[in-house]
Amino acid sequence: MKQFCEAIQVILHTVNQNEYDAAATYMEPPSTKFERPIVYPETGFVVGKFAGIKIALIKTEAGSKCRDYIQDAIERQFYPNAKIVIGVGVCYAFDKKKFGLADVLVSNKISDFADSKFDGEEVENRGQTIDVQFKLCKIFCNDTSCAPYQVSSTGRTSKIHCGSICSYNALFNSTEMRDKFARQMSKAIGGEMEGGVLLDFQQKGKFEGVIIIKGVSDYGDGKKEKDWQFTAAMAALHYIKEKLEKSCYTESRSLTITVHIHGLIALAREMSSMTTVYTNPLFLERRASACG
Repeated sequence: MKQFCEAIQVILHTVNQNEYDAAATYMEPPSTKFERPIVYPETGFVVGKFAGIKIALIKTEAGSKCRDYIQDAIERQFYPNAKIVIGVGVCYAFDKKKFGLADVLVSNKISDFADSKFDGEEVENRGQTIDVQFKLCKIFCNDTSCAPYQVSSTGRTSKIHCGSICSYNALFNSTEMRDKFARQMSKAIGGEMEGGVLLDFQQKGKFEGVIIIKGVSDYGDGKKEKDWQFTAAMAALHYIKEKLEKSCYTESRSLTITVHIHGLIALAREMSSMTTVYTNPLFLERRASACG
């Protein structure tokens, strides 16, 4: 299993249970020796395959709190060859008329609002906006066609939107506050909380590239649509899986995905601490429903 983890080149990052469960739904066993993906119960760390590619699934704290977990993973060499981070899960959209719930937002740029100045009236962004790495754009942005993901509760099909996504370490609780940020990022299609941290690691040379691919679960207006989080995350994972399966990357090139989960600091120590069974009843129910 150590060799499997060392082959991981991509980290797929989640921060809440809905995102984690959605990602786990798409995971497969690491090899024919196992019936299910391998779960390290102490941390929730999961390894297996995703779109035929080696993947480690992990979950962290939300917002800037995820920094320590990622740093710990790098320093302890859990993923010594990780080069790419995909932030996956749920986000908010700015325009309810343009973006439906469970639509998927894909970043071709990430704007970090961590150093923004707010004077009570307007927001001045002092952060940076960085283009997403070319090869990631080639896979996920240049051609957004994919097999449709149908939202069962409404019957509509999720749409894919590429554009700039802003990252700010706070939750909006009103349309007024959201709109002040939206005016600073007139071309942004939506936002979330962890992209700025991931971008900082890229800037420091820890990773070659990062990209945000998340499903719309609300509109940043304080009205949280928690019932939509799992569905929105599933739509995003569906798109990622489709594009990776059709991309030029193959197992021989060792592309791997990781997902970001709560409690990375104490990654499992030995094979004896692993289990091949998902025991969360809610997850089992969701997986059975999602897989028909």
